[in-house]
Amino acid sequence: MKLLIYIVLLFSCTNLLAQDFQLAGITYTHFPKLSFHNAADNQEINFTEASTFLSIPIQFSNDKTTIVNTVKYTHLRPSLQDFPLLSPKEDDEQLHKLSYSFLFLQEFNDKWTFITRLMPLIASDFKESFSQDDLFFQGAALLSRKMNEHLTLGAGAVYTVQTGEPRFLPVLQVKYEKERHLVDIVLPSYVTYLYAVDKKKNISLGFHAKFEGSRYNISIDEFIEGTPDDIDSVIYARANAGALLRFKIFKKFHLDVSGGISTARRYQFETDQNQSFNFDPNAGTFIGLGLFYIPLG
Repeated sequence: MKLLIYIVLLFSCTNLLAQDFQLAGITYTHFPKLSFHNAADNQEINFTEASTFLSIPIQFSNDKTTIVNTVKYTHLRPSLQDFPLLSPKEDDEQLHKLSYSFLFLQEFNDKWTFITRLMPLIASDFKESFSQDDLFFQGAALLSRKMNEHLTLGAGAVYTVQTGEPRFLPVLQVKYEKERHLVDIVLPSYVTYLYAVDKKKNISLGFHAKFEGSRYNISIDEFIEGTPDDIDSVIYARANAGALLRFKIFKKFHLDVSGGISTARRYQFETDQNQSFNFDPNAGTFIGLGLFYIPLG
C-alpha cells in the first residue's frame, strides 16, 4: 500500500504549466458507506469532501517571472456507524484544512522553466484554540524543459505531509498535447489523459488518477471504555482513479464529472506516544464534481 501511495502522490503546483490554468474553483467528492479494517457487523464509514480555492497570479513586466498566491479551504466529513473507537458523541467528525500557497515561476528562455512553491497549511478539527500542532509546511521545486511544441519534460522534488508523515520525494513530469489528445503525468503524483470529442474541445473524456490526504490535529474528549485519552491526530488519505468527463461552459468555465475506484485509503488515529489505531476503509467507489474558472479557456 505504501508503494501505491507513493506512485499517486499529488504534486499540484505543476498545474500552472497547463494551458488551462485554474484561477478559482469548487469541488465535491462523495464516498459511499462501506466497511473498514477490522470492522465488526454493522460497522461502516463514509466520507464527503468539499473544497474551494482562489488564485491571484501576478506577472512581472519582463513577461518571464510570475508569482501566484492561492488560498484553499477543504472540509472533510467522516460519518461513522457503530465506530469501535469513539463514543456516539464523537462519531461525526468535522475536519478542516486551510492553506496558503506562494508559487514562483521563472522562464529562463523558450525551453527552460523553473517553479518553486511554498505552502503552509492549518489542518484541525478546530475544537480548541489554534496551536502550533495545527500548522504544517510543504514545499516543492520543479525544472522543466519544452522539448518541442507538443512535449514538455520536468524533474524536481517535493516535501509533503499528504501521506500523513512529512517526507521528501522526487518528481518526474511528462506532458504531451497534440490535436485532440492530452497526456499530463507527474510521478509520483497524478495521471491524466483526455480526448477532446469535438475540435473546439467543448467536451473531453478520459482517465484521471490522483492522491490526496493530510494529517489533522484533533481533540477528542469521550471514548468507549478501555480506549486511551491521548489521541491528538488523525491521518486521512485516499487514491482515486477512474473516468473523467469535462465540459467547457460559458467559454471560461470547466465542469468536471468523475467517478471510479478509491483505494490506498487511510483513516488512522494516533496518540502523542505514536501509538496508532488503524481503521482504513476498504476500497470502494467515488463520485465527484468540480467547477473551475479558466481565464484563458
